[in-house]
Amino acid sequence: MKKQYMEHNDLRFSVPVWDGLDALRCREIPPGVAELNRGVMPAANKDSRMLLVMGSELPPGCRRPEENVFAKRETVLPESIKTSFDLLKQWKASYEDPEKNPMFRFPPVMRICHEYTSIMQMIPFSDGFVDSDMEVLRMLRTHCTENGIKIDRSLAARDNKTLQSAVQGIYWAYFGDHIREQVAQPTRYTEIDLPQDRQKFINSFLIEIFASGKIQNEEALFFVDIPHYSTEEFNNVLLRVYSAMDYCEMAPRDYRDTFLECACAWYQEEVWKKDPSTKTFLRVSQELCGGTLPELEMLYMTQLRRLLCATIIDSKPQMFRDDLLTAVKRMKKGRTRRYTW
Repeated sequence: MKKQYMEHNDLRFSVPVWDGLDALRCREIPPGVAELNRGVMPAANKDSRMLLVMGSELPPGCRRPEENVFAKRETVLPESIKTSFDLLKQWKASYEDPEKNPMFRFPPVMRICHEYTSIMQMIPFSDGFVDSDMEVLRMLRTHCTENGIKIDRSLAARDNKTLQSAVQGIYWAYFGDHIREQVAQPTRYTEIDLPQDRQKFINSFLIEIFASGKIQNEEALFFVDIPHYSTEEFNNVLLRVYSAMDYCEMAPRDYRDTFLECACAWYQEEVWKKDPSTKTFLRVSQELCGGTLPELEMLYMTQLRRLLCATIIDSKPQMFRDDLLTAVKRMKKGRTRRYTW
């Protein structure tokens, strides 16, 4: 598509009809519309073609999305994005790493990024919280030692890395041992309800694995100044954190679907509706394909979504960590206690 535009200045294209878009099949291809083909095409498909929703050039005045969902779009796209090919390239870059390529940092997409980061922070010794978690751990270990409270052998390790690894191993096993009820797996970021006080949750977890039911005097915990949840509160919060961890398996799909939804909505407002050739494009399509204008517009938006999906299908967003997804799968699969008293 880009090559034909650069070499022949082709502005509109036709492609073989995609599955599910038979209603866009044209009886004939208008003059001036270039044919796009990929690989060897069966003879039966050579005459089964549809117009491509994207033209080569973007209309003037397209504005980039604002990071505030309620803000009015004011900033026009830079000179580096003048064609649909530039747009697809930038979409792909923003999809892979919206922090590094912030041109299309759609607010709902960034909300998923922020939620996912918050979920990762709910793991003991996550980035930025190593010192605070270690301080609480040492306070608890000292308290248990001074009061003759027996702790798990792995928690007595003196090497910090060994100790952190042991606690994280217990952490993932803890969910399997204590979440007994069936929990529906969240599929959208809007279903996540993490506790606001991350440190209070981690403190409560550390108290549980060090001395669950062994600290007879609750005032002892206040004496060592460790904010924590009551047992009932912690059980509720634990369920919410488990649900959030469970969401991590669905997060890449939610991220992709949300990005596609936002990008297509942006295109419809900033390109489709601003392009003076859109009305002619729809009228010609109606003459060649039949159907109503609203029906055709809906089908072309479906085509756009599939085109964008094909563009990003092989891309992997930088934020999704394989080690976290592996741990979550192990959390759901394993039900054997990994720590002993």
